[in-house]
Amino acid sequence: KLKQTLATGIPNPLYEATLGNFSRGESTNLTNNLSFYWFISDHLQLQSQFSVTKSDTEDNNFTDPLSTKYSSQDNPFTRGDLSVSSTDNFSWNVNAFLAYNNSIGKNYLNLSLGINAQENQTSSLSSQYRGFPSGALHSPNYAQEIYQKPSTNEGSSRLFSAFGTINYSYQNIYLFDLTGRIDGSSKF
Repeated sequence: KLKQTLATGIPNPLYEATLGNFSRGESTNLTNNLSFYWFISDHLQLQSQFSVTKSDTEDNNFTDPLSTKYSSQDNPFTRGDLSVSSTDNFSWNVNAFLAYNNSIGKNYLNLSLGINAQENQTSSLSSQYRGFPSGALHSPNYAQEIYQKPSTNEGSSRLFSAFGTINYSYQNIYLFDLTGRIDGSSKF
């Protein structure tokens, strides 16, 4: 059997490697993007984009009850701990943009109108357990107690904006620009 500590009193990494300690994580991410272009005429076009993203993550960290981390603890029912956390995220975003470009003689006009809308929803859950009978039995079902109160967070945000620009030039010397934008968000 490997010694738990080296002669210097430092935990033996070879001993720890024989235990059931682990740190595992999983992540899934799905994104879908769709673009649409419509050339209505030579001077007028519509562009739009839509995207959806769904992502999930899960992390599990376990320390075996025989770990040297617990060598100073006398109570065997508090040895071994497991932390579990998960996060779910869903978001979508849409943009629509109408552009008009035309040149008449020495005049050039560029007119643009657009909107943007988006939403993001997030939820997370984390919990910690302790007091496991062995490294092989690391499911929350085998824990002696829930060490810290489980915590959950939920959040949702939305945004809607509209914008417009006008660019006018005469003989490419005299320029006039006007831009406007308005935003509404649940974060304001």
